Amino acid sequence: GLSKCSALEVLDLQDNTFTAMGGRALADVIANWSVIKELGVGDCLLSARGAVMLAEALKAGKNKTLQTLRLQYNEIDAKGIEALCKVAQTSDLPALQRVELNGNKFSEDDSNVEALKTLLDERREENAPDADEDDETWGIDELDDLEEDSDDEDEDQDDDEDAEEERVLKQADQAESENVAQEKDNSVDELADLMGKTELK
Repeated sequence: GLSKCSALEVLDLQDNTFTAMGGRALADVIANWSVIKELGVGDCLLSARGAVMLAEALKAGKNKTLQTLRLQYNEIDAKGIEALCKVAQTSDLPALQRVELNGNKFSEDDSNVEALKTLLDERREENAPDADEDDETWGIDELDDLEEDSDDEDEDQDDDEDAEEERVLKQADQAESENVAQEKDNSVDELADLMGKTELK
């Protein structure tokens, strides 16, 4: 699958339903894409926890070529932005030049948003001094469709995500058990057939 594509440079997963569980799966494999330049996971319901897990994975320093990160409309809150800002400020993402965050759940005046803007502007001035301020390959996108963050909503969302993860894990366990049971039944049938063909002498 994609996790084995070590030469992957551009991946657009926009408009899929990730939730925190999908965010964990993405975080588990992103280190394999050591030459990726653009990652698009916009409108994927990544969630606040998913964004934090992604940021933690990026801290491993395996994605030093990543230039563009598209994270619009993912219900990312202030905690997620803080985690992303912190990793962007380290040497783990030295090539990062564009982050798209519109449609999430934080304030445009959040200090981490301002810090991220400043960082990307400084990188543009240093690496592409002739680039215009409106150049859409640099900086942060226009944040004109942000939602207000709500602690109550976040708690409800976390509960829903926990319940969904538990449901999916139970289904996986059940499917695995059924497969094992089926394999046992097949083995018994094969043994019975073999014994039926055996003659005692």
